[in-house]
Amino acid sequence: MEEEKVNHFKLYLWCFTFLKKYTFFVIAYFVLVAIQETCFILLPKQIQKFIDVVAISKDFSIVAKLVTYTILIVAVIIIVRLLHGLCGMVFCEKGTKVIQYAVIDKARDLGYDYFEKTPRGDFLAKTYQNVLSVYFLYYDFIPNTMRLLCAFTLPLIMIILSKNIYFIATVLICCLCVAAVTLVSSRRIYARNMEIRDITNLHYKKVYDCIESVRDVRGYNSGSWISKGVVSELGNLNSKKLRNLGLEQRILNYVNFFQAIAIGTYFILGINNADGNFFSVGNIVAYYAYVSMSINALSKLTNLLINQNKNLTDAEKPYTFMHIEPTVKESKNPTNNRIRGNITFKNVGFNYENQDSILKNVTTNIAAGEKVVIVGGSGNGKTTILKLLLRCYDCCEGEILIDGISIKDYRFNDLRSSFGIVFQEMFLFSETIRENLKFAKPDAVEEEFTKAVKLAEAHEFIENMKDGYDTMLGSRGENLSGGQRQRLSIARVILKAPQIYLLDEITSDLDSITEAKVMNNLFDISDGKTMLMVSHRLSVIKQFSRILVLNEGRIVEDGNFNSLFKEGTCFYNLVKKGVIGGDE
Repeated sequence: MEEEKVNHFKLYLWCFTFLKKYTFFVIAYFVLVAIQETCFILLPKQIQKFIDVVAISKDFSIVAKLVTYTILIVAVIIIVRLLHGLCGMVFCEKGTKVIQYAVIDKARDLGYDYFEKTPRGDFLAKTYQNVLSVYFLYYDFIPNTMRLLCAFTLPLIMIILSKNIYFIATVLICCLCVAAVTLVSSRRIYARNMEIRDITNLHYKKVYDCIESVRDVRGYNSGSWISKGVVSELGNLNSKKLRNLGLEQRILNYVNFFQAIAIGTYFILGINNADGNFFSVGNIVAYYAYVSMSINALSKLTNLLINQNKNLTDAEKPYTFMHIEPTVKESKNPTNNRIRGNITFKNVGFNYENQDSILKNVTTNIAAGEKVVIVGGSGNGKTTILKLLLRCYDCCEGEILIDGISIKDYRFNDLRSSFGIVFQEMFLFSETIRENLKFAKPDAVEEEFTKAVKLAEAHEFIENMKDGYDTMLGSRGENLSGGQRQRLSIARVILKAPQIYLLDEITSDLDSITEAKVMNNLFDISDGKTMLMVSHRLSVIKQFSRILVLNEGRIVEDGNFNSLFKEGTCFYNLVKKGVIGGDE
């Protein structure tokens, strides 16, 4: 689907909103730039006076004054340059950090559903890579546009004050031609930059996928296939960039051509009026400097606008990203009720985007402190129930209550702080084991770490590692076995000690002996707290006093093991078919 074109004026204003805290530095920068360019305009006039009055008229009485004024002007330029450089550095660096933090916060607000639909590589390219374009707008284009506009406008005013109609007309016509060429070409450049940006994002996505899939690529021996895709996109990207570079170079050639015409016309007029009716020698030098300054600033401004067009095009991605409305929103009038753990599902229905309903009319109540296991075949919505409790998504139909209050009325922080979640595929950071545990409880002390790890039956394998708790983990904990990763994830939830435990196939990679120890420990530490677990292991299911059986998105059976394990029940059939099994 074709993306809607973003208004670049609105994009500029949006970029400036992140500089509100640094308004003083922005204003100071622009004032100092105006002072600097005004000082540059005064220098040719000083040179004119020196030539006309001192060198030609031999009037040496003003030499000291001219030298003093010139030194003062140069000193002001040096000081002002230093100051506006510092101001620019402050608002550029700090403003970019503000927008980077804003992107991270926005990603949190958009939540789980956005990232399930958006490839990780695509997200990284759209946000972090393209956020650099906003940095370049702050650091280079916004300040330099202001500076070059002053550098172009002030000499042009001096040229207009010369009152020579032919000279003024020639310079203005050349400037208008440069502006016309730039405007006409900008649309073509914009279209090509859009194409380059999208191909760049696709390339980054493929590179990310290439890195993330290294294990599977080796397993299938398909390195040449995935490399071919990356190289193909890179070749396409380079081809588009070369074509765009050619267009930009042609525009700059036009600018240089009109610059040559303006300066050439100036010299022709000067030669035709060499008798002094047009300019004095000092005026010739001064106005030559003004023409050069004005046209040179316009040339640089044109080049800047061409490059700025590319950066604005790239900056559209974070701009668009920041204007996405989250599908799951926090209540404006949240409750302050303390969560105890009673969970109620009332006629809950849910379907993922463009898919059939995965949950249908789910109705049940789980008392605070109750231990319940959910079973069923694949695709019946077991994990989805846990995600709905966390408000990764909102129900499409019905509602979920906690302690008699809709989960939509709780603050995100209060709701999620009450839950402890272990997904089947839990994420481990490329940090030490200690840092991965602190993720669950940042202020935990060493004794708490050790206790949680021992209860998760992970202490022994950690102690056997060379660096123990300071062992660095690879990407997603790849240097650990599946069972070790699961036990670290279990240690996290034990360390957090939540009011409600949400556990998804947490023993699938554990042997039966370790599984029994872990489950016994979990039941002990969660006494009086609610536990909702998804499992297909018969040895685990038997330990729960209540079993919910899902089939085709509905709760079809609800009871304990003895009441459900009878011929003719759905639960019994699942066991006999091997959907529910284990080591027994």
